[in-house]
Amino acid sequence: MAAKIPIEFDQWTREFYADSSGLGPGPVHVLSRIRGKVWAGTDAGISVLDEGVWKLRTQKDWPTREVRVLAPYKRCVLAGGPDLLLIYRDGKWATLAEPSSIIAWDIDVSGKLWVCSRDGLWTFDGFRWSLAKRAEGAALQLRDFRCLADGTAVAATARGLFFLQGKRLYWYVVQAREEGLLSNDARCVRADRAGHLWVATDMGLSVYSGGNGWCSIRGTEGLPVEDLKCMELAPWGEYWFGSDAGVALLKRGRWKYFASKRWLPSDRVNDILPVAQGEALVATAEGVSRLRARRMTLEQKALYYQANVRKYHTRMGYVTKRALSVPGDLASGRVNISDNDGLWTSLYIAAEAFRYGATSEEDAKANALESLNALMRLEEVTGIPGFPARAIRVEGEPGFGDGHPEWHRTPDGKLEWKGDTSSDEIDGHYFALTTYFDLVGGKGEKQRIASYAARLTDHIIEHGYFLVDHDGLPTTWGVWSPKKLNQDDRWRAQRGLNSLEMLSYLRSAHHLTGRKKYLECYKELVEQEHYALNTVKQRQTVHGHQVWHDDRLAYLAYFPLLLYEDDPDTRQVYLLSLERTWRQLRGQRNSLWNIMTSVMTGEPHDLEAAINTLAEYPLDLIEWTVRNSNRSDIVRDPHHPGQSLEPLPADERPITEWAANLHALDGGRDGRSALDGTWYLLPYWMARYYGLLG
Repeated sequence: MAAKIPIEFDQWTREFYADSSGLGPGPVHVLSRIRGKVWAGTDAGISVLDEGVWKLRTQKDWPTREVRVLAPYKRCVLAGGPDLLLIYRDGKWATLAEPSSIIAWDIDVSGKLWVCSRDGLWTFDGFRWSLAKRAEGAALQLRDFRCLADGTAVAATARGLFFLQGKRLYWYVVQAREEGLLSNDARCVRADRAGHLWVATDMGLSVYSGGNGWCSIRGTEGLPVEDLKCMELAPWGEYWFGSDAGVALLKRGRWKYFASKRWLPSDRVNDILPVAQGEALVATAEGVSRLRARRMTLEQKALYYQANVRKYHTRMGYVTKRALSVPGDLASGRVNISDNDGLWTSLYIAAEAFRYGATSEEDAKANALESLNALMRLEEVTGIPGFPARAIRVEGEPGFGDGHPEWHRTPDGKLEWKGDTSSDEIDGHYFALTTYFDLVGGKGEKQRIASYAARLTDHIIEHGYFLVDHDGLPTTWGVWSPKKLNQDDRWRAQRGLNSLEMLSYLRSAHHLTGRKKYLECYKELVEQEHYALNTVKQRQTVHGHQVWHDDRLAYLAYFPLLLYEDDPDTRQVYLLSLERTWRQLRGQRNSLWNIMTSVMTGEPHDLEAAINTLAEYPLDLIEWTVRNSNRSDIVRDPHHPGQSLEPLPADERPITEWAANLHALDGGRDGRSALDGTWYLLPYWMARYYGLLG
């Protein structure tokens, strides 16, 4: 049943260059590789990247500051823009009288330099300039220029493509037409080694091979952004395209999209410089990004996340997301105190338990035990047997003593605990307890877990299948009573899910304690209160909307229930429920749902899609604001504005945990929070433990 996966995959990373790296503020207009180093043209002149630090090269003898074009030629460097052209030779910068500006340039097959200026086309052999073709009116509006292998040349202009050919050098114009050039608004032109001419326009890509050989590439062919500004065709087969909405990469016939602060300082891209296989520098309106693909294995990625969890996401044994005081800076801010510290920590306990089961690594056991102790502390602080808090906070932590009605002080006054505990928390507790018990626990720990599970379960049973708070009233969502679920229409939407939860709790408690009374209660709910049948259609659409977080609750309940239920007829009902749920979620390519379903059924359920999603996860789990609604390649859901029919790759959409709307095109938190690595670690180590990674 193991999924076939590559030994290694491309894990994209980014590094920003701006003020702190010496580049300076403001836009970077152009990048060029000159004499083995990267040069950048900016509003402040030219900076050179030297061992990771940018150094300003143009100072005393630099007569202008703004550089929009850089052209290395033999022992010279040309720099400037539409108003000035300078040449660097013999260690000095000098201003040229003619040509008086530089808009674009290229080197022909004979080694001669061609420069497009406002006044026409010039050639340069390293010593002497010659006017080859005078500009035929300012209306030409030339943007880019390329010399072709057959001796002709082509210019991209605001009026279409102009081919320069013949001994007398005359312009031959090609303009937009059906089955031809997409648009007269041509921005950039490049030629590949196969002889194809690639033209970037405001409507997409036009590819030309001579005669009537035109091919259009637009959003329907996978191009993420059609309104293009620049492009570079790397000789090793990576084609990069820039726009005011980010970068698109064409590699091995597939498109990859880089946008938002996850990848770029600004989505306004001015230039791209491919420097090696899987590596490019991108000049933007707010600095430079180095995009780089590291060859990585899934296990290496897991080790990276594990280290980050321990360093940035662990507080008193609780593992949750981190709030960032400086956007994108994991070292800033603090670990959240959330409504669901028990749930998030439970998932981490399970992840480390599966890691221990797969590897027998002692630090996995130690981490799981530390967080298990923290989880049990949630019940201890309330003073109510079997009633765990949502979270705790200590004196000096944010919010302590703020008088919130759901935060309660412990008798010694040093702690506060949050009440109104939900079913989310209880789902997490049983999932963590059973996983640790089965994979990690020694005899003493198993006894402690059994006692803890007994208190949780007894509390619920003795209160009529309610979770009852310190005030003697049921919590808002801790409701599993047959009277409520089967007879109260207000709980109709929760009937299937809450029935599933309660059956899972009782089956888990019987497994952990061996006490027959839990099995008797379980059978009573199945046989007299039709709880098993309630589960079949547990996944509901409420008021036309998917309740995505309920999918997490369902899967956490399904898992131990199907592990421990051995009656084939009862299992048949639960498997019917599970398959119905999974079919509705299948399009998400969700790593955890697919892996859990494969484990519970013993049959593969889109495992390769699950593994590909794990590979797609960005190393940066920061919740950057992401906008995809402007993309051209999205197939939108006609019934849900702002959603795609299929989820985008994990590193292109807003970063979320599994139980979220993965179809949402836009979202994020401006880089002010970061998920913990549990969202990768749990499905990965579960798959490793059950032998699903082949």
